[in-house]
Amino acid sequence: MPILPPLPDAPLDSPWSANLHLAHQVLTDMMSHADQVLRQGDSDPLRVRFHIETLMRTAIPILQALEAGAGDEGLPTPWINLCAENLGELVRNLRQAEAAGAMEEQARALGGLADANYMRGLFRTSGKMFSRCVELCAARGLSRIEAANLPMLGMMLMLEMDFDAALKQAQRAIALAEQIGHRRAAMIAHHGLHFLFFEREEYSLALEAGLAGTEIARALGARRFIGEGLMLQALGEYYSGDPRAGETVRAANEIGREQPSYMLPFGLGVAAVIARDASARATALEEGEAVLAKGAVSHNFLFFNRLAIEACLAAQDWTGVERYAAALEKSMAAEPLPMTDFLIARARALAAAGRGQKDAAELERLLVAAKASGWKIVLPSLTAALRQG
Repeated sequence: MPILPPLPDAPLDSPWSANLHLAHQVLTDMMSHADQVLRQGDSDPLRVRFHIETLMRTAIPILQALEAGAGDEGLPTPWINLCAENLGELVRNLRQAEAAGAMEEQARALGGLADANYMRGLFRTSGKMFSRCVELCAARGLSRIEAANLPMLGMMLMLEMDFDAALKQAQRAIALAEQIGHRRAAMIAHHGLHFLFFEREEYSLALEAGLAGTEIARALGARRFIGEGLMLQALGEYYSGDPRAGETVRAANEIGREQPSYMLPFGLGVAAVIARDASARATALEEGEAVLAKGAVSHNFLFFNRLAIEACLAAQDWTGVERYAAALEKSMAAEPLPMTDFLIARARALAAAGRGQKDAAELERLLVAAKASGWKIVLPSLTAALRQG
């Protein structure tokens, strides 16, 4: 980085004046401080702008005064020119850093707005902002911000029923997070990957991904993510036929109750699916509804109602299926999504079929849509409903 060159040797018969030494010291201090900001990689636009304005307002007039009095002091013109070149290069570098910092601030703002809309349950709006954030970060080399937002982009793509694109983003998120050592981002990305593999009926891969995320959560001491990981593990174990699923979900929900609004309804939905009898299922569903009624993070309304539908389908509780489909529909009313619209339509079609009022055209429509998107976990129930008399 350019800094001010030292004063040249003074003529033997005419030492440099005190004013010249002072001017040189002031210029050196200003340029050195600005240079230090660049070396530290501090791209805070306000701080960088302060140094630009200081140099423009103070350093340039001092240098112009030195140039005007060069003849009187005997300053060599090449030295003056070198000072001007270095100062100009420093200002250019600061302006580049300011632009980069502005882009970083914009990326952070987009990520923050995406998170805020996610918390409000506006998943479609959130997905658009996560996408813009990730695109900006990739273009500008803002790897840490990109790594933090990529897992959420993958989840939003899943909600759009674009499972292939979601999987690519989730895998990219893990690779980037591991490459730059962003362990929290890697943890979230592994858990996101579990959701995707689960929906694709790849249960062993889902378990592997979830366990990888939970291992990081334990290393970080991130207790709520440990609970989340155990919920995912229990779901994967149950669908894989592992009898330890019940024990796992109990441990998960014990942790979930410490911060119930974060993920407990999801864990209770898992418990309802795993439940071996109607009483245990009803208890889990009642507690889940109670937590939602008190207020919970938006994803719980989607996860819980979806799992409640699955639990009621397994129990052939057609009234329950329709009730939770209506609850899911209500929770997504502000911004319906392809995935939730599908789950709602599927629940109603399967409940109708269960009552002997099968709508073969609707079941076929859902089956075709699921196959087209690669959503394998919903295929068996639709196929079975079509085959029944």
